[in-house]
Amino acid sequence: MDLAALDRLARRQHGVVTTAQLLALGWSASAVSRMVASGRLVRLHHGVYRLAGAPTTWRQLVMAATLAAEPNAFACHRTAAALHPLFNTRGGIVEVLAERTPRHRAGSVVRHRTLDLPAVDRWVIDGIPVTAVNRTLIDVGRYWTVGRVWSLLDHAVRDELTTYESFEARVHGLARQGRNGIGTAREVLLRLGLDGTWGFERAMRHALRDAGLPKPTREFRVDIGPNRYYIDFAYPEANLGIECDSTQWHTLPSQVAAGLKRANEINGSGFLLLSYSSSQLRDEREAVIAEISRHLRERSPGRM
Repeated sequence: MDLAALDRLARRQHGVVTTAQLLALGWSASAVSRMVASGRLVRLHHGVYRLAGAPTTWRQLVMAATLAAEPNAFACHRTAAALHPLFNTRGGIVEVLAERTPRHRAGSVVRHRTLDLPAVDRWVIDGIPVTAVNRTLIDVGRYWTVGRVWSLLDHAVRDELTTYESFEARVHGLARQGRNGIGTAREVLLRLGLDGTWGFERAMRHALRDAGLPKPTREFRVDIGPNRYYIDFAYPEANLGIECDSTQWHTLPSQVAAGLKRANEINGSGFLLLSYSSSQLRDEREAVIAEISRHLRERSPGRM
């Protein structure tokens, strides 16, 4: 028995090994049985063992659970969120996603079954196979509120681990009736103004029309020095612009800086640029239209 090889393998896997791995190292089934009987290998799951003397940790339990649920098993849901450092959640429950494992609780492990786990959804953290950020954000919507998932998505984008567009793509790629977490993910997209079912700019156009306001100019061009900007809706005669700012407060620092520079230059040219988020238009429609109407009335040459 190559004990040095066993030690190297265990170190890579948080002190955990499997019967299949030991057999691949050249061990016999009887040698494995003797190690178990002597207490040098401690059984954690069927065919999965902790090397005696290896400290027991939460990550070790997660590693053991993924090995027990093979093939293609990954830490998922709240466990994946705890493994991804950006989520700043504590480890506790152990959840595993695999292609063949039945959905059930095996002791302290919750097992989920999936047929949709492409390469884009697979990561490795500290040697542990784990669902990627976007997949984790979608899956935890089964347990967590829209606000919490939205906040975590913002942090993931800020840390350049994903983008709003790639998150939206995974939501649409995984969406199907009955999938847990998709409803929460879709609501996050709605609040960001990224889901086509909301149609942010279309909704703004209809809101202006329904309020009896004049038809605005779409994609109005403003040239300021060497810079050329386009405003979503504009009333040029009143020097009033309206922006459908889907991710106004949910962008990367570089995008925030560029957006502020753009807004300052447009406002400095004499234009008044009003910016609204999709959630404002949806939840505070009357207040949004009232504000637009007031500025349009005050700034129009002939006064409305």
